[in-house]
Amino acid sequence: MTIPSTAPVAEDVMDPADIVDYVIDLSPLLDEGESFSQIDFAVMPESVLLGLGILTVAPHEPEEFQPGQMRIWVTVDASSRADTAWQGEGSPCGIEFTATTDRSRTFQRTVAIKVLQQ
Repeated sequence: MTIPSTAPVAEDVMDPADIVDYVIDLSPLLDEGESFSQIDFAVMPESVLLGLGILTVAPHEPEEFQPGQMRIWVTVDASSRADTAWQGEGSPCGIEFTATTDRSRTFQRTVAIKVLQQ
């Protein structure tokens, strides 16, 4: 599965040695008075092969810190930090989220994070 060409790309470029947080604003998907009942994130398969992962243990677990705004912490596995994919132009890595609202609406979207050896 490839990253859709319409997927938004995070403004901040990540070095493969970084452990960084990204905020994903899901609030535009909500109708007035609606909230999310569940939000799941998954690294896309191609990005998993490159070693990208989402941290899930405190203090780096995904959290909704404001209504509709999720913070996830991303890292590259230590064994993959010298991969040639991160050289030159770097590589975009995809993270897919599935969000369900309290009104039983479900959205699936992809965001991309560019990883570049810096």
